[in-house]
This record gives sequence, C-alpha cells and structure tokens, in this order.
Amino acid sequence: MNFDDRLAIEEEIHGVRCGAVEETPELLERSLFEFDEQLNTIKEEDPDKALLRNVTRVSSHNPTVTECYLNDPDIRLRFLRCECFAVDKAVRRLISFLEFTSDLFGDYVAERPIQLSDFNTKDEELALQNSRNQFLPFRDRSGRRILAGVGSCDFHLDYRLRYKILMYMHWVASEDVESQRKGIVIVAWLFDEDGEQNIWETKIRPRLRKRVRSYHQKQNNSLPLREAGIHHCVLDTPMFHVLSSMYVFGLDPHHRTLYKKHVGGNTELLYSLSSYGIPHDLIPISSTGKVKTATQSSWVNGQRVKMRNNDDKEIVDCPRSLDVVFKQGPAYKNNPGNMYFRELIQMYSDEHLQGSKDEKYRITLSILQEVENRNGRFLEWSKAEGVWVVGKDRNKVRVKIAASLKQYNRQRKESQQLKTTIENAASLVADNISTASTLTSHERSKQDENLKRYYSSEPVYFTKRQKTKTICSHGSNSSADEDTTVTDVDMTCGFDDSSCFGKAFYPT
Repeated sequence: MNFDDRLAIEEEIHGVRCGAVEETPELLERSLFEFDEQLNTIKEEDPDKALLRNVTRVSSHNPTVTECYLNDPDIRLRFLRCECFAVDKAVRRLISFLEFTSDLFGDYVAERPIQLSDFNTKDEELALQNSRNQFLPFRDRSGRRILAGVGSCDFHLDYRLRYKILMYMHWVASEDVESQRKGIVIVAWLFDEDGEQNIWETKIRPRLRKRVRSYHQKQNNSLPLREAGIHHCVLDTPMFHVLSSMYVFGLDPHHRTLYKKHVGGNTELLYSLSSYGIPHDLIPISSTGKVKTATQSSWVNGQRVKMRNNDDKEIVDCPRSLDVVFKQGPAYKNNPGNMYFRELIQMYSDEHLQGSKDEKYRITLSILQEVENRNGRFLEWSKAEGVWVVGKDRNKVRVKIAASLKQYNRQRKESQQLKTTIENAASLVADNISTASTLTSHERSKQDENLKRYYSSEPVYFTKRQKTKTICSHGSNSSADEDTTVTDVDMTCGFDDSSCFGKAFYPT
C-alpha cells in the first residue's frame, strides 16, 4: 500500500478517522439498484441457490408475495456499508452470510432473520448467557462498538456453538446504523481462567484444528459489520506469542492491516487499549483476573425484553455517540454524547442561574433542541426491565435537563466556597507568619488557637448510649458486681415491689 492508505488505516484504528463512505441519496439509490440487479441475476443463473428463493426484484415487487427480510433495503444496506458500497463484494458477503448461518442455525434463514429463540436448548442459552465474547455497554471515543473476547474467548465451547453465538451477536449489533457506518473494534484478551495453569496450552490449543480455522475464515467473510480494528492482548510468554502468530497468519491481507498486538501485564494492556480510545474500565475482567459476565447477562436480558415488548417503547442496546443518557452513577462518563451535553450545561449555567422562570424554561428547551438537531436522543435507564428506553416525553426530558443545570450550579457554588476558604486560610497563615515576630508568647499562642479553630471546628464524637445499672433493692442488679457495669448511678427505681423490673435502663 502507499503512504496515504497506510495512514488512513492507522488513523481509523486509533479512532481519529472514520473509513466509511460519505452517503448521498444518489449513492444509496444507485447502490441498491445495482445490488438488486446482481442478486437476482445470480438467483436466476444458479438454480441451486435455494437460500435466495424468496429474493425478488424490488422494482417489480408483487405485493401479494410474502415479504422476506432479504428484500428489505435496510438489510441490504448493512452489507453495502460493510463493503464501503462495493456492490460486488456486498452481494458476495450476503450470500456468504446466508450459507454460513444456514449451516449453523438452519435453512430457515432464507425465511426470517436469526433471533434469540433459535438458542433452543438450556446448554445453548447458558453458553450465550455466560459468553466470553461480549459487546461492551458503551462505545469508544469515536462511536464504534467494541467486541471484547476475554479468557478462553469461548474456545472451550463446541466450535459450532461458538460461531453461532458470534454470528447472532453481530447480527443484533448490525441493527444500528452508526455501527454499520463506523464498524466495530475487536479486542481479544487471552488468559487462563479461574487460576488454572496452561489451559490454553493443554486443552484449547489442540482443538484449534484446520476445520475450526476454516470456520473462522467463513465468519470473517460473512459478518454484517465492518471491522475497524483488531487488538490481541496476551501475556509475555512463549505460548501466547505462538497463539498470536497463528492468529495473524490465518488472516487475509485486509484484516492483517488492522491487527495490533499488545504484550504485558494487566495494567500495561489496559494502558495500551486506552491509547486507542477504548474504555478500558469496561473490559469484563475483575481486578483479580476473573471474567465478569454481568454485561453479557444484561445484554441477553435486553434481547428478551425487546422480543416481548408490546408497547411503543423504543429499546436501545447501546447508546449512540450523540445520545444523552440519564442514569445514577458514573455510567454517563463512558458515553461520548454526555460530554457534549456537559458542555451545553456549562455554557448555559450562568444564564440559567440568573434568569427568570420563563427564561429558565427557554434555556432548558434550547438545550433539548440542540441535542436533537445533532440527531441525538435522550435515554433513560429502566430499572424494572434493565434496558435503555428512548425518552419521547419532551416535557419530562426538559425537567431532567433543568435538574442537571441546578446540580451543576450547586456543585460549582460548593467548589467556589471551598476555594474561598482555602484562599482565606492561606491569607491568614501569611498574616500570622508576618506578625509572629512582633507578638508576645501569650498573643502567639492565642493566635495559633484561633487559626486552629478557623481551619476546622472541633470534631464532635457521638458516643453510644451507655448502659446504666440501677442500684435498686428490689431487683437482681442490686447484688451485681460493680466491675460489670459501664456506669453505676445511685438512683431509686421509684416502683413498688410488684412493679419493679430490677433491670438495667438505657437513658437517652
């Protein structure tokens, strides 16, 4: 490749540039027409292509014929965007996708798309729920989805089940238009799980036979998403060096240009990934080196919620880079859209603080419109269902924006007060130093006491209520040993023989 091509690929891997083609209505219309022509030509010339039996010419589509998802322009655009609108490659990729998924799932992929119910056994559902290949809940800094394979990367499963899980996850991720355009980033972090040693060397590596490698090639040729970067994170041992070499030599020339290898300990690998814009704190690995499956379980739960969703709610798997999320906790820090929202809050904070009620209403509405003008959405986390839901009630969203403005002004006021306190304390210390030489010892000690009192008031220690033994001739405590009491109080119980409890009391 020439210098410009290498530079473009390198910048896309780092998230600086997007390799997608600029889309225009003319390009979309022309590409879809050529795609339709070539796909139907292949169907007519090759009668053995049974997987294309429901494909029809869209221009002369008969409404009485049963609709098939393969004729949907949005489905075809997935494969066109994956190949940067190279129509020949996009048609071949669609056919490869149908052939590969029919081998994994069944011939019904010519009738309908694959879905969660196709994992119809308990073992398959459990494998999907605890998959080591997981899409992270947020995007990287440039808006790309991240597929992280950690630990065994599902190589401990049967190879057909492993690729069945991968193809389904990629198909669901390809529903989002931003993911179609910007592509995905693949992170493979290999290590032995659960403290066991040499699992990759003794159990997994012998299973990587020629048949498994051929399935890997079929997967690369049929994915409905474009890879924008491939990162291999391995320990600095001979075994993992061999594994990474086997992987890179099994790639085609195009995917080999996207390959990056990272070697070192956990901390070094995290720093390496962060330099490529990948939110390393979302990698599903605990500090002790164990695989976390909470993200994958939440993703599977979201697919179940979407299947049984009978309302008008729009459920989102992963927020887009322009979306604003409302959720308690630090989740917003990993969302690029909230950074822009934070800038808007800072820009309008002074005006909102000093404005009247009508002006505050106008400010919150203008912030809402600015986010919407960028094709951004406001997402709210549903605790009951555990999914992101698009907020369609604009008044409710506006109230949340007003709350964000108030919270920012409150935090800024507290920060300003702390800054003023520190400045006053520094000024007092400077005055104390300058006048210390002219004060007597009594005046100096008094000033030091005032300075100490200024820095912080005396702490108040709240003690627990002390157990008090009553010295009562009626009860059993009258003969108790004094050393067993916390506080002995000489008092009279005030009760007669019939009503005295003779026990300890806890005064407030």
